[in-house]
This record gives sequence, structure tokens and C-alpha cells, in this order.
Amino acid sequence: MEDIQKNIGEYIQRISSSCPTLIAIALDQSISMKEKFGLELDKYKHEESAKAANYILATSIDKCTKRTENETFIRDRFDFTIVGYGSRVSNLLQELFNSPFAKPSELAKSCLRLESNKEIFDDGEGGEVVEEYQSPVWIEARADGSTPMDGGFNLLTSLLETWVKTHSESFPPVVFNITDGIPDDMLKAQMSANKLKSVRTLDGSALLFNVHISSDNAHQVVLPSHQEELPLGDNYAKFLFDLSSPLPKRLIERARLSGLDVKAGAKAFVYNADPATLVEILEVGSQLDS
Repeated sequence: MEDIQKNIGEYIQRISSSCPTLIAIALDQSISMKEKFGLELDKYKHEESAKAANYILATSIDKCTKRTENETFIRDRFDFTIVGYGSRVSNLLQELFNSPFAKPSELAKSCLRLESNKEIFDDGEGGEVVEEYQSPVWIEARADGSTPMDGGFNLLTSLLETWVKTHSESFPPVVFNITDGIPDDMLKAQMSANKLKSVRTLDGSALLFNVHISSDNAHQVVLPSHQEELPLGDNYAKFLFDLSSPLPKRLIERARLSGLDVKAGAKAFVYNADPATLVEILEVGSQLDS
């Protein structure tokens, strides 16, 4: 406790089983998420956002899994909570686990279903290799109703406040808001986001990463420092950029070490990022090592 108090708010606490952090996901499930993702003919925003959330969970479980010659076990270095907002605002893990929070070991034992996927690789000789695999699904794609982003943030704030009461020494909660950026009320969403970001542990305030999934075929933007780096004329991207947490100095340093081109003043914002990039951002945001 004493060491943390000397460095209060500096985002230096390491993640461990004895001192886990909270990974929270706010998932936009409104009707506008049924639109196509960029110019991809076979991809839709609600499907890609659910896929991203499931990918974050699955990859996080894998990074918490230790394998030895004789056994495999999961170190519970995270707690998870997931909120969906659309025609209703609800905790999406509650029905699966009868609890608003779940640990990696619990997620690994229970999912809604397994989904068949395939990846195509170059075999190095001018041909292709198809690899088939199954991935767990905890969150189903959904898109209906309006976009009560403020309601999603309010529910998450309550959950974060509950969690920090028993984890005051932990690295602060890391929140991913995956959305197309069109809230019912921008002012209410802004006020709710500010309240969410005020939740804190001794190590710092909660970090809000906004993940903007757009219908525009614009290039991927990762952790920008200025609005000029965003797609021209996209006011929703600018709104989410302003809503995002400033990236703490130590996390900027970590992002650079991981190979990301991150400048001073970077914000916790990504635009049209693929799931692999989101997991890379998660590792930066939570200081998690493999």
C-alpha cells in the first residue's frame, strides 16, 4: 500500500492474480449497427463489434493461461464485465454467470456456443493453406432500438464503483466502448462518460477507450493525438475522440515499445480497428504481458 501511495495516479501497478484489473466492454447494439462495415459487402457493424468483444475475451483468456508439461491452468489476472445498450441497457454476462462480473477461468468453462471459422494463409509456393478452427462465443450480435450510450455508461459506472471498493490498489479499470458513435443525446453521453472516467483506484482513474466502427471506408486510426488525424468530416469520430481518456505517459511509452507510432498527447481512441489491433491496445492499456 505504501509504495502505491507514493506514486498515486501514475498507472504503474502490475497486473497479477493477486491484484487483477477490470476489463469492461460497452457494446452498442442499436439499429444503426446493422449497417455495413466500411465497404465490405459481407461485414456488418453489429457482427464485427460482437466478434471484437468475443475476440478480446478469448485472447485475454489465452494470455492468462499457463501451460507446463504436466498441466494447464488459468491465472485470473482480469475481471470482466460487459454492458450492451440498444433497445435495452443490460449486463450481458449476468445471464451466463448469474453475476455482473466473470473471471477468465469462469469464461473458459462456459460460453453460449462454438463458432466455426477459417483463415487462409499463403503457403509460400504460390498456393493457399486453409486453417479451420472453432472460437467461443459469449456475446451474440444484436442490433435494435435507439442508442442510449449515456445509459450504457451509467450502468458501467455503477459496476466500476462496485468493483473498485474491493480493488483499491489495482490498476484502474479499462473500458472499451465499441460503437458507430451516434448516441441519442451527445450531451448526456458526454456527462456520463466524464462520470465514468472519474471512478478511480489509488493507481489512477478509469481509462475510456472509444472504438469507432464506421460505415465509411476510411483507413484505420490508432491512438491519435490530434483531431486532424481523423477522417475528414466525420463528426462522430471527433465526438468520440474528445470523449476518450488521454493516454497516460507510461502507457504512451509502453505503446511505443510495442511498435505503435504514438505521439505525445495521444488519446485512447481507435477508428475502424480490426480485432487483433484491439487486443494490442488492450495489452498497452492494461500493462499486461504474455
